Formats: sequence, structure tokens, C-alpha cells
Amino acid sequence: MSRKDIVFVSIIVQSPLFNLHKYLQKLIQAVGMDFLPRILQMLLLLL
Repeated sequence: MSRKDIVFVSIIVQSPLFNLHKYLQKLIQAVGMDFLPRILQMLLLLL
């Protein structure tokens, strides 16, 4: 994982769960759909 990925993960982990959906929508819009599978993989690793 790059430093950028780690920052994203730390933000996701710290964000309240009820804001997670909105946050992910904004993140997807910001970085594009190509990044989505990587986000999902990272979230699964954290569970």
C-alpha cells in the first residue's frame, strides 16, 4: 500500500459509521471508479 492508501484507510477507520456511505460516495467521485475495488479490498482487510 502506498502512503496515500494508508491515509485513506485511516480516515475511513476514524469516520463514524453513519457517515461512511456519504464519505465513500465523495471519495469515489474524487478519485474515480478505478480506485473503488482497492477501497473495498482495504475495507475487507480491516473487518
